[in-house]
Amino acid sequence: NNGEEMTTKKAMIVLMMLAMALFSFSQQGEEKKDVPRLDAKAAYQKCLECMKSGKLDDAIKFGEMAVKQDEKNSKYHFQLGLAYNYKIQHKDTQMMAKLALANNILNSWKKALELNPKNRNARQGLIQFYLNAPAMAGGSPEKAMALIKEIESINPLFAHVSYTGAYGKQQDFEKAKIHAMKAFSLHMALKDKSKSPFHSMFLNSLGYQLLKAGKTAEAIEVFKKNIDAFPNFFNPYDSLAETYMKSGKKKLAIKFYKKALSLNPNSTVFEKQAYKNQKKYLEALQKGK
Repeated sequence: NNGEEMTTKKAMIVLMMLAMALFSFSQQGEEKKDVPRLDAKAAYQKCLECMKSGKLDDAIKFGEMAVKQDEKNSKYHFQLGLAYNYKIQHKDTQMMAKLALANNILNSWKKALELNPKNRNARQGLIQFYLNAPAMAGGSPEKAMALIKEIESINPLFAHVSYTGAYGKQQDFEKAKIHAMKAFSLHMALKDKSKSPFHSMFLNSLGYQLLKAGKTAEAIEVFKKNIDAFPNFFNPYDSLAETYMKSGKKKLAIKFYKKALSLNPNSTVFEKQAYKNQKKYLEALQKGK
């Protein structure tokens, strides 16, 4: 009943507040003698380095140091939020700590956007937070949509990319695809695509969402658009090959797995794993298995 629901919500709020307090206290109580005092710029660079090497606790400490010394730098607030975000996703992070970290992420990215409304990374981070976080931790699809709408007239490409992700998350694939195609057209019209928010994983994610929903023909169409946008990247070919393989279209699957293998540099961990899978599936298809 309503009374029980209210009691449960109040209990969860109290639990979240307690988690935040405990996390904050534990952070304050940690020894910081191994962390040198640096100016804001140097601390920011150390934060980046620690994140790359997986030293997330140090990344947070240096990020907090940068923000403390330059509170009006939007980039520093975003990076600190990103460090918190990496920490919350770590397998060893406990649930109580995750609740507090969620609040830290939200506050950092809100501050970054407040200081610089044009900070695309902060806006995208906030949009994703609102879309993916539970309501108890601050998630709100309505707030995500409001953030996208704010930027629609200023940066339509970014807005269409964001709308695609938002509608895809809500499983409104018709609207997601409409915005995806608009984003694709705007991206392809750019002379300089180096700073475009449109990247291969954008259409790749939508394609797999469509595939999971049983919309195979639409997924194939999206994967083909991804190849048009990124003709020299192996992953779009891999995704299309997988779709054809699952659809029983053996010849087309073989064709696109061969193309994916020919473009795969096979150097990074991601590339090596993809190369191994591509080769395995291609050999199985060629043997008729």
